[in-house]
Amino acid sequence: MISADGRYVIIYNGEVYSHQPIRAELEDRGVKFRGHSDTEVILESIAAFGIEATIKRLIGMFAIALWDRRDRTLKLIRDRIGIKPLYWAKSGNVFLFGSELKALRAHPRFEPQINRAAVASFMRHNYVPTPHTIYEGVHKLEPGAILTLPSGGEPAIERFWDARKVALGSMANPLRLSERDATDQLEALLQDAVSRRMIADVPLGALLSGGVDSSTVVALMQAANSGTVRTFSVGFAEAAYNEAPHAAAIARHLGTDHTEMTVTAQGGVRRHSAPERMVRRAVRRLLANPDLSRVSVDAKACHGRPIGGRRGRTVRRLHPLSLGGQLVAQSCTAATCGAAWTRRCNDRRAARFLVEIVCLDPRPAQAFPRRR
Repeated sequence: MISADGRYVIIYNGEVYSHQPIRAELEDRGVKFRGHSDTEVILESIAAFGIEATIKRLIGMFAIALWDRRDRTLKLIRDRIGIKPLYWAKSGNVFLFGSELKALRAHPRFEPQINRAAVASFMRHNYVPTPHTIYEGVHKLEPGAILTLPSGGEPAIERFWDARKVALGSMANPLRLSERDATDQLEALLQDAVSRRMIADVPLGALLSGGVDSSTVVALMQAANSGTVRTFSVGFAEAAYNEAPHAAAIARHLGTDHTEMTVTAQGGVRRHSAPERMVRRAVRRLLANPDLSRVSVDAKACHGRPIGGRRGRTVRRLHPLSLGGQLVAQSCTAATCGAAWTRRCNDRRAARFLVEIVCLDPRPAQAFPRRR
């Protein structure tokens, strides 16, 4: 996106929750907006107030690349605690940056060489610490940092926010508050943070485990919401690992519209992130259809075989998941359910696992449509 004055060009990944008051201030100064995005607000704020002043006012998660066409200077900016990733590398006179390492790999001048020190760090700590990456000469921009690259110059990095300095400053000047006042201030801060993140043009929900963190967030969501908050939890067949009853108790206490999902180990969960991916897909579908109330998730869906191997595999016969607590969908007929299963199983974007909404249909599996 290009600023109204034509000076700045922005590439932006993230979401800023404080853009509305900034937008109002800019409108008071006569700025005319073309749309309603936070991207445009960031861009016009930089044009009006400057980069440093704008960044200090941004509350949210962001990775920004900003090109100054007048000064021919590139700036890379990453949010305070590094929620959004940002990688960069310089090879000769070529400067590369992207939100993922594979974006850098796509450039013909990029020569991937393994960083042996990073491998050692990974084996010791189970992650590669910032600013290093698995590749030699490729860096992660540190959280709360701004990288400046002038035309024909070398990159320079400065910090606009430092968690260590904030912590040391707080230790040196602790708050002199009673426990009650400290509790009230913490609640006010949490309520403000949650309320800002509930401003959205799509349905919102929350993953509820029944623990302190998620229960607190959902309680604050319910307090800030005029309607009923939708909550989701993941249960397991093994009672020793199943936290779903705790989540259900919190949901009843708060009065949320609660959905419980079950993940089984049938077929083998090949990657630790697979249950999260399945849950997120199911949550998106449930939020889009208010008639749906329950869903089951299984890694084995089509003919008892996991969706894997070649993508786009044709599954000729389909059956509903044989799990407890299957979904009842008032607006779904058996015929449309079978068709939906067929389309999903032949979707080239489907990977190893299948998440689907299943009708409680009395017909046997052979009654579902075949696809040849």
